[in-house]
Formats: sequence, C-alpha cells, structure tokens
Amino acid sequence: MNAAALMLLVCTWAGAPSTGALELRYTGRLEAEEGDPALTRKTFELTCWLSPPDDSGVEMFWSVEEKGRGALPWVQRFGRQAYDAQWRGGSGGPALLYDHGQGLSAKNMAAFFLHTDTPLAVGAKFTAGGLSYVVTRDGRAAGRDAWRVEASTSYGLKRTMWVDKNSPLVLSYRETVFFGRGKKHTLRCELVERNSLSPNAYVAAVDAFAKWISLRDGLKIDPRSKETRWSDDQLAMLKEKLPSLLENSEHSPLAAVAKAARQDLQRSVSRAGGIAAMRNRLVGRAAPTFRLTSLGGEVVDNSALLGKVTVLHFWSYREKPLEEPYGQAGYLDFLYRRYGKRGLRVYGVQVDAGLPDTADRRTASSSGRRFRAFMNLSYPLLQDSGGVLKRFGDPRTAEGHLPAYVVLDRSGKVVEHHAGFYPVDRNLGLEKLDALASKLLLAD
Repeated sequence: MNAAALMLLVCTWAGAPSTGALELRYTGRLEAEEGDPALTRKTFELTCWLSPPDDSGVEMFWSVEEKGRGALPWVQRFGRQAYDAQWRGGSGGPALLYDHGQGLSAKNMAAFFLHTDTPLAVGAKFTAGGLSYVVTRDGRAAGRDAWRVEASTSYGLKRTMWVDKNSPLVLSYRETVFFGRGKKHTLRCELVERNSLSPNAYVAAVDAFAKWISLRDGLKIDPRSKETRWSDDQLAMLKEKLPSLLENSEHSPLAAVAKAARQDLQRSVSRAGGIAAMRNRLVGRAAPTFRLTSLGGEVVDNSALLGKVTVLHFWSYREKPLEEPYGQAGYLDFLYRRYGKRGLRVYGVQVDAGLPDTADRRTASSSGRRFRAFMNLSYPLLQDSGGVLKRFGDPRTAEGHLPAYVVLDRSGKVVEHHAGFYPVDRNLGLEKLDALASKLLLAD
C-alpha cells in the first residue's frame, strides 16, 4: 500500500483534511469477572496522535491516564509506536498497571490497527501473532460501520473486537486477562472521540513527545519498572532537565504527565534530603550495637565483624513476588565470591516486621530459604524485625525504599549507607560497591 492509498484510507475513515494527522481518544476499564466491581475496577483514558501516512507507514504517539488499582510511573505513561505500511506495529505501545491483590502486573494493550492480508467479510478467517481470527458479523461501533472479529488461542476466545469497515482501525475491543492465581479479568477499550489535526497542532504534539522521550532515554529507564526509584545521577538529571519541560507542557498533549512528573520530582527531592541527612548522621561513626541471628541459627554481632570489611544488605528476601531488580542479590553474591577470601563479609538481612511472631517467622524463614536457593546465594541471611535497620537508618522513614546497603570497614566504622538499588553495569555488576569494597580491603 503506497502513501497515496494510505492517505486516502486514513482520510476516509476519519473524515480528515488532507494532512491526515489525527487525534484519537479511547476510554476503558479493567475489572475482575467475580467479586464487587467497585473493588476490582480500574479505568483509563488513552489518547493517540497519528502522523500523516507515507510509504513507511504511520507513527502513533500516545499517552495514558489510569485511575484506581495502581498506575505506571509517569515515565511509562507515554510513548511512540510505529506501524508499517501493512499496519504491523512494533514495540513501544501503551500498557496498564493493575493491582490484583497479589501483586502488581503490567498489561500491554492490544494493537489499535488490525493487520491482515485477508479482505474482511463475514466468515473470513486468518491467523496473526499466534492468534486465530474469524469475522463473525457486521454492525456498528463508535458510530462507524464495522466488522465484529473474534481472536482465539488454542485455549479458547481471547479477544473480541470491532474493526472499522473502511480502515484497519480497531474501534473497540474486549479481552480476557488472567492475573494472580489465574483469576479471570476483563479489559474493555472503546474509541469515544476522533479529531483531525492541523499541521501546526500535529508538529507541536510531536515536538512535545520528542522532548519527553529524550528525557526518558537519558534517564535510561528499565522498561519493566513499575515504580520510580531514582539514583543520584537520575535525580540530578531530573533537577536539570525537568523544569524547562514543565514550563512548556501545561497545554501540551502531555500535561497530565508533566503534572505527575512535577509531583514526583518534589517528593524525590524531599526524600533524597531526608535520606542524605540520615546518611550524614551515620557515616564516619562506629556502627550501632546490634545482634542478629541467621536462618541457620548463627549469631552475628559487632564483635564478629571486627577485622573484616562488611556489607549488610537489608531487604525483604521474599521469593514471591520477586521484586525487580531481584538480580541485585545475584550481583552481591558475585561480589562476595570475588572478595570473600580477601576478608569481605556479606550478610543479607531479611527485614520483616512480623518476625517476632512464631508463625510469621516460620513463613519468612521459609521464604528466605527458597529465595536463597533460587538465586543460589552463597552469603548468609540474617533476620531483623526492623529494630536493627532503624538503628542503621531505615530509608522508609524518609519515604525511601529498601534495599539499604550499609558498609563497615575493618574497625567497625560505617563508611557507606546507600538507600535503594545500586546502578548495575552489565560487565562490572554493582560497580560503585565493588570499587568501595576493593579500596577498603587494600587499606591497612
């Protein structure tokens, strides 16, 4: 399909002027099929901006707003997705975050254009993307003449959609989704508004997206992240780059994203200040007196660590749900295996407020053992109900997050207190912690 045909197609289904640039707005909801919908439901609004088609296809810029049952961080609420001339879409499409009561799960939304080489008509069948499709009937959806199309897996019906008769545009769809322990949910999405865009409006939208995407690329965000935990370097970049973006985003397509980013920056700066004050009170002083017991019954206290360089890694150590990036425990184990013979000691400290309770301790201990076996950790795990972490500085009291790393030198003095995950280098692992450990081990 050449650019002229694409342009004609887009103009036909949208009633757009010759620019072919469009704004589409969808609304939807996600809820469990059983139980009180008011308790399991989340709603969302998705807005898409489509480029004028050319021989390479169409670019779609999008932003999503979520309400209820969790929401993705602001850096994951916008993006760009390219569709080729046959309406096949690549990665980068919108997703939702859903709190199903047993954890948080991200759900990628279905493509908004249906790719097929088979002309749509009642009874038409085809396969694409591992799904089998059949056109069951025609009708009306979103005020347009449309085909009803069913998509199935080998297990049964997966998705029902209404596709515009004059274009590949998906006007609405209903999809079956399973979360947690196989609990059945339904995702619904429907086109509620479409507008043509003037060339100037489209250029302004693309410019806004380009600037925000550039910021996100610079932050090097993990695309799987479900919450923002900024490193010092990332926070410094946000302080530098975000204010100028916020000034020009009030009336842009990303106004809601800008509002969330502003609030996140304010909280992050306040959090960083509280954690920095906590760190300053601790570093350079003798470690607080503590006594912890390992999963195997070994007692570890200050005296046991004298003459050693020690890393205490305070975390939850639960095997379910595995919290990303749980692989940091693996990098920490690599550090221990690398320097253990030179005098480095590493202890994972399982923090659980319920440990004083016998039943909770049994559950936490079992969870810690399974996690240790799953990750093949060679360093021991200690247990803390929170009291020892509080003495060392619990970042959660400053609205921070675990894990917390505390490093002691051979004399038992605190030389590092780091809240949150360390940046990971693919080749060097926890590079900053590695460099600190190596330096301390070389010292007299």
